Amino acid sequence: MKKIIFSMAVLAAMVGTMTSCSNDEEVNSSNNAVVGKAISFNVNNGSGTRALGTTPGNYLTQVQDFQVWGYYADGATGTGITPGAQYVGVSNTIGVFMDGDGAGAWNYRTASDASYWPSETAPLNFQAITPASDASFTIENTPSGNLAHVVANVTVPTDNAAQKDIMFASTPNQKASSNSRKVNLSFQHAMAQITFSAKLASTKFTAEVSGISINNIKSTGKVGYLAENDAAGAVVLGGGADASMTVANYATGMVADGTVDDISTAKPLTADDGALIMLPQTTVKWATVDGTPVTVAEADAAKNSYLVISCKIKTTDGTYLVGSDSSFGTVYVPFAANWERSKKYNYTIVFGTGTGGFDADGNLIFQPISYSASVEDWTPVDGGQLDS
Repeated sequence: MKKIIFSMAVLAAMVGTMTSCSNDEEVNSSNNAVVGKAISFNVNNGSGTRALGTTPGNYLTQVQDFQVWGYYADGATGTGITPGAQYVGVSNTIGVFMDGDGAGAWNYRTASDASYWPSETAPLNFQAITPASDASFTIENTPSGNLAHVVANVTVPTDNAAQKDIMFASTPNQKASSNSRKVNLSFQHAMAQITFSAKLASTKFTAEVSGISINNIKSTGKVGYLAENDAAGAVVLGGGADASMTVANYATGMVADGTVDDISTAKPLTADDGALIMLPQTTVKWATVDGTPVTVAEADAAKNSYLVISCKIKTTDGTYLVGSDSSFGTVYVPFAANWERSKKYNYTIVFGTGTGGFDADGNLIFQPISYSASVEDWTPVDGGQLDS
């Protein structure tokens, strides 16, 4: 038997082969004894941050570690081998931890966890999660159909910097001969990423934004392989109030300068490392409309979603429509999320349309001046008789 080596790619794209070492240990297949000296590791974790967005171009620093499980595949045969039995990992909830050095090497965190390839007649199914562990999730793992179904029970932190880009990988039916003794793990995003931009509807005013939050967003749920070989998203919120649903309010990380003064080009308001990393879900938006107000307190009770925008809006002559020279005011906007896993959503706020900005009581804050016109019929008038 031979040592199992892990290599990894992200976003379902194979971006390079990364091996854990250059000295593959040989194992005597008759007695499982290692032939040669043990492999030692030198681990140097990268320093990436959670919200930059993991891509094939930055995964070596963004993905710092992962946890992996391996189970005998359906049809595996050999002495003492049972299809579906665990081969790699401590238990269904504790796998083997692998660390990256930021340059493409993936090493066993604990040398004694090193695994070795079984017989060619006993292929293995692998599943993995990155980050390897975090305070925001716990692991479930229920083997079904001889394929492990790794699931994370997630509670998304309200602290923007603590939100994690959770990813999963599945590589079934692997043998030592499948890929030169390497297991290629192609990770897929399990969460949704949310950012904001803004522009103006008119040149008659400007806006300055200091904060944007989404209120009443589902904060707990399951992500992972919820079905055979399917990286599914969280259990979604359907089309009605759910009294048992746990919700929270999430504020995006803002750019330093939130001035919005262009009617054609939207300005990004979310900082490069400030994107929201949210559970995939569908929400019910706050139901207020012009003429039929519904308060934000009622929206909170119904767990309906809306935006809270801290901003100043003033006309070109210096008149403030929202906020003042010394303080920011608040605009509330009905908002419906329909987020799928692995997708990035950028929402553009258009200031000044006069149709979506409400106060806390559900009334429109301001409206642009509008005009209507009508035409009267021609009225015939007798101009009188002209003598010539």
